[in-house]
Amino acid sequence: MNSKRPRRPGRPKLDDNGTPLQTVIVQTAARMFMEQGFEAISLQLIAKACAVTKATIYYYYSNKAELFTAAVVQVLERGHYFTQQHLLAPLSFKERLQAIALSKMQQSHVDMETMMREAEAQLSIEQMERIRQAEQHIHDLLAEHFEISIGQGIVRAGNAMMMAHAFSALVMLGNRDSAVQLYTSKQQLAEAVVDMFWSGISISSK
Repeated sequence: MNSKRPRRPGRPKLDDNGTPLQTVIVQTAARMFMEQGFEAISLQLIAKACAVTKATIYYYYSNKAELFTAAVVQVLERGHYFTQQHLLAPLSFKERLQAIALSKMQQSHVDMETMMREAEAQLSIEQMERIRQAEQHIHDLLAEHFEISIGQGIVRAGNAMMMAHAFSALVMLGNRDSAVQLYTSKQQLAEAVVDMFWSGISISSK
């Protein structure tokens, strides 16, 4: 059964800048959820940040769980796109990993697993699966390039998917103030994290 409320004619479709309201809502929700987590953010807060009524949000999304799912999937899909762009850059593999790490560290967001634990009770199995699949696509992409580097003799033989998960976990240090304070910039932190990771997987200095 579809729980989404029927859309009424005559609702505003664009904001003052001509941006589709649904785009404004999901992008604003994504930023707020990623900065503060699931529990701290309500539909009322999102509506206020978008300068719309809560009824306008309900026009597009039937509840908070649906909007949360759409917002997080969008964040992960954008993450996949930019990760791919960095991996295709004409740099050494280590330099590409540093670029990915810096890109992620420059975005302020909560720990994904903590946020998902907060949201789990309100998400359907299908919503959880959509988010997990979007997250897995990033790990699949990283694993593919770790596998290529293993074949090229740059990275030690090993489980490429484990390397992808380990790299992602280390990059999350960029969200911890205690780690950030050890360095004068996110650039230095990203390089330090990748250096630590690289010393464990590399065969050469490439």
